[in-house]
Amino acid sequence: MKITNEEVTSKQHGLKAESNNEILNSLVKETITLNGQLGQIFKNRIDELKPVIEVLRKNNYYFKYPDNECEGMSTRGPIIDYNNNHYFVYSIDEDSVYKVNNFNTDSSEKIHFLNFIKQWDFEKAMNGLNYVLELQERFSEIHKINQIDMRALIDKYS
Repeated sequence: MKITNEEVTSKQHGLKAESNNEILNSLVKETITLNGQLGQIFKNRIDELKPVIEVLRKNNYYFKYPDNECEGMSTRGPIIDYNNNHYFVYSIDEDSVYKVNNFNTDSSEKIHFLNFIKQWDFEKAMNGLNYVLELQERFSEIHKINQIDMRALIDKYS
């Protein structure tokens, strides 16, 4: 029985497709593993910053994102990502992310953290999380200045 060139080409394509599927499956598996590692790094940073976040929340301070492109503010937790229509807030109480509408802040959708990290921008998330320390510093400075002013008023009117 004679094998035609078409049959040889078809078998080669079949083997190539099978090989490519194995490669793709391996790449997808590795991507999931690496994303999980990034998620763990993020969670570890949250654990480190949790006391700071709790103090800011307890005092009803607003969390913002470090750049001026994101105008959103939240008392729920740090803003860890944003786009043209939404910003994303991490809730330490619920280990969840809230997707908040820029145009209607009463409209928010809870997203489980594991679903969020499948499509996140890790750098943006870390920038938003680390900005908590700068907010802490700013609010401390505000209190220091206010206390100086209050002491001056007490001295003046005592």
